[in-house]
Amino acid sequence: MANEEYRVLSVEDDEFITLFLTDVMWIFGTADNIKLINAATTEKAMEIVKNPVQKPQLILLDLALPEKTGDPSDPEHGFRFLELLKTDPALIDIKVLVFAGSTDPQYKKRALRLGADKFLVKGDYLPKELIEVVREALYITPASSAFPPQG
Repeated sequence: MANEEYRVLSVEDDEFITLFLTDVMWIFGTADNIKLINAATTEKAMEIVKNPVQKPQLILLDLALPEKTGDPSDPEHGFRFLELLKTDPALIDIKVLVFAGSTDPQYKKRALRLGADKFLVKGDYLPKELIEVVREALYITPASSAFPPQG
């Protein structure tokens, strides 16, 4: 559907990464109607996903997050959020791309076992590569590829 709005929730407490994701979605995702919503805590993220007006189709989830504002960041908060999301029948349809700083293979195994669709390591993706992963997860054909190459 050409006019469909795609809501992507970034659950990220690092302001630099939040700014990076905001820029990537604005620069590369605007033509595809991708709207980025940000949450810095798992508590705020849960409020957003349970709100039918804001419920995203996709979540970019950091793992090391605070549960509430002022709490320390802890990977257990991200894992717990993922588990709650994937065991709630009203939320299980939301795709989740874990976008974490850790390269620990145990984190990847656990995230995928809990229901994450993909595990991405921050720093491994250039902006255009990241938006392609987001488009793929949302089944979007990029607006920029709607025309065949000339030549």
